[in-house]
Amino acid sequence: MESLSNYQELWDKTRNVLATKYAESIYNELFKESYVYRFFGNQIVVIVPTPYVETKINRTYLPVINEILAGLTIEKLEFKFQTKASFDSEVVKPERTSFLRSNNLDTNYSFENFVKGDSNILAFRSAMKVAETPGVMNPLYIFGSVGLGKTHLIQAIGNYVSEVYPHYKILYVQSIDFIKEYSQATQTKNMTPFIEKYDNLDLLLVDDIQQLAIGDKTQFEFFNLFNEMYMKHKQIVIASDCPANKLKIMDRLSSRFASGMVVDITPPDLQQRIDILKKKMEERNVSVNISNEALEFIANNFTDNIRILDGALTRVLNYNELVTQSSIISLDETRVALDKLLQSTVASKTNDIDTIIDVISEFYQVSRADLVSPNRNQKYVLPRQICMYLLKNNYDLTYSKIGKILGGRDHSTVMSGSTKIEKEIKTNPELKSALDTIISKLKRVDE
Repeated sequence: MESLSNYQELWDKTRNVLATKYAESIYNELFKESYVYRFFGNQIVVIVPTPYVETKINRTYLPVINEILAGLTIEKLEFKFQTKASFDSEVVKPERTSFLRSNNLDTNYSFENFVKGDSNILAFRSAMKVAETPGVMNPLYIFGSVGLGKTHLIQAIGNYVSEVYPHYKILYVQSIDFIKEYSQATQTKNMTPFIEKYDNLDLLLVDDIQQLAIGDKTQFEFFNLFNEMYMKHKQIVIASDCPANKLKIMDRLSSRFASGMVVDITPPDLQQRIDILKKKMEERNVSVNISNEALEFIANNFTDNIRILDGALTRVLNYNELVTQSSIISLDETRVALDKLLQSTVASKTNDIDTIIDVISEFYQVSRADLVSPNRNQKYVLPRQICMYLLKNNYDLTYSKIGKILGGRDHSTVMSGSTKIEKEIKTNPELKSALDTIISKLKRVDE
């Protein structure tokens, strides 16, 4: 593909798809008056009429647009949207930097650099919807384990709204800081700074809301703030490590959270983890390359937490810079760089596996020896199958490996036992309750 007319044809085909996906008013406002202007590297530069349109497309619609483009050509291309003025003034693309806005937002977090996949697509699209039309989907409650991108998403909402609606009063806050600020205000008997900070907000982004459990009086204050904003149709976005009904806070507050749009983020699959690593490499703008085998090795060994995944990549890059200084990081070099880290991870997992077996044994009043024995008495079969289910769902272990842990059982036995529990908890409330209790006990052990 060489001439601009070919790229214009691609854009026209993309616009035809957009016309079927969005309302006519959105299409006419954002996509109708645009045209292909230049092609650089793998970027097709599309000129749009106003800075507002440029910002809105790049912040909200770009991922969808490039998905459409990927389905139209086998070439690895992407669109870039600019006004003519901004293109002409851009001599050199500036390095990506971050700064902290006065509303506590880190500009590093955007929809554009959020790597989406099956594990987070609903949360991603819900966040984009909230950013585009604040106050309509209210509140938005995002939950998931540590290090999966909740903070990234809620700050991306704030950064988008800050750009498109510059007159909005926006605040991102950790719930623990809300507690500290309220406590200080009551102790000093000076509520004015606290009231001014949280008064007349258009968008409130609260992270780690589960920490609100430690402050009873603060919960009432937050309840009042929530109600005031909700009644005024002001947008509230909340992130947590658990569903709203599992929060250890006052019922009327958790029920408010659950009444809005509730979405979860789960650990990313292998391909998504590889995509995340590639994105991290791109953001670092390092001169060294890393082999696909090395990326896959990292992605296979660090599965549950994006921060830890990023930390493993950082360790490999630092090892390369300080020790090997090779131009391409190989699989062997990656293995050496991560050897000690993997050893500690394996040891930690081994301890965790032992804990799972011990907690289940205690819960069902059976010995560890009975749990891994050949005995097929129902008294031992059920806890053994629960153990299979939890080991499969907590660790990236094969059925054969789990079988060895549980007394040398065949992989088909483990698969059958794990699947049986997975199906039964959907229809058996008693089993579901028992499993929730076991998981709760395991969390308390971890803490």
